[in-house]
Amino acid sequence: MQLHPQNINELTGYFDELGLLPSNARQHLEELRSSSFAFSKQMSAAESIHLHIKVPSTEALPHEQILAIGGEPQNEKEGYIKYAFKEGIHFIFSSIPVSQEERAGLSSFQYPHLDHIGIDIRDESEEAYNIFQHIPFVAAAHKWPVRKQGGEGQKVYCCHVTVNEKYWVYPQDGVYWEFAFGQLLISTDKFGCDLRPADPALGLSEESVACCGSSHNEPEEKHSVTVNGQAKQSNTYYNPSDLKKFGNISEFHPQLAKGFFDYYGDVFKGDALSAREKSLIALAVAHAVQCPYCIDAYTTDSLSRGWSTAQMMEAVHVAAAIRGGATLVHSVQMMNKAKATMEEKMHIKEDVLQGV
Repeated sequence: MQLHPQNINELTGYFDELGLLPSNARQHLEELRSSSFAFSKQMSAAESIHLHIKVPSTEALPHEQILAIGGEPQNEKEGYIKYAFKEGIHFIFSSIPVSQEERAGLSSFQYPHLDHIGIDIRDESEEAYNIFQHIPFVAAAHKWPVRKQGGEGQKVYCCHVTVNEKYWVYPQDGVYWEFAFGQLLISTDKFGCDLRPADPALGLSEESVACCGSSHNEPEEKHSVTVNGQAKQSNTYYNPSDLKKFGNISEFHPQLAKGFFDYYGDVFKGDALSAREKSLIALAVAHAVQCPYCIDAYTTDSLSRGWSTAQMMEAVHVAAAIRGGATLVHSVQMMNKAKATMEEKMHIKEDVLQGV
């Protein structure tokens, strides 16, 4: 998506005149347009962006004036409304709790308040999904916390619309980034709003209660296995959905987790080895240590960085050869011990014969 300065300036100017533009909004929109923006690749794959702005009351919004400047009201519910613009820059206003912080009573801000900026990737192609899945690695390189919603067949709800999944990124400036993947679909039988996960720095655990008071999450995922040609449901010790909870390891010991994630981010920055080369190394090591979560993550990352499946499989064979070699080289210890034992037995036998 290309943001045109004239479109941005006109729209932000209108909302500024209406007293609905947060003071830091222009700064962050300029950041989106910069070639140095950390998520410029994700931005190029986006269909639209939106600003989610907190106001005292959505009922008090100057509805007619926003309509007059081209705003198309969408997904309107009590305390929530989205105004879509043909420029692809949308404005969402809410006066109901939409985050864990608000639900927990920890939010304190002046209106209008910019809660987050959303980048909407609607293209559901494999290429676009690989770009979307690279978000946690970009965040890790900048030491920004990240949380995921949805995925593995579980949708993310916002009022009566859904998307496939989301990533939330938490820079240190207090304005968060929301990345949504998948088509925006209207649900006729479910209503809810998944709370935005709280900034991990606050130490709140994730919640699944909808901000409108309804619950729409599916039961814990079951994995199918085939027995005698028939699919059966089975729980597995390794649950793919646990991968997105990696950031939660800070819950029991934030200080140690921060140290690890800081180190992790530094390791995967390009240096003597490029970040691309390190991704392939990580994939091979993931197989050597047999971590299914790492295999999932670095398969996606390696593909997004342009490695072919043949190169990836070759890297796995290198890991397998080293692991196999490491096993076999330890057989030297077995051989030494076996020879020493047999020699000792021979000496004992000789001593016995000499004493006869």
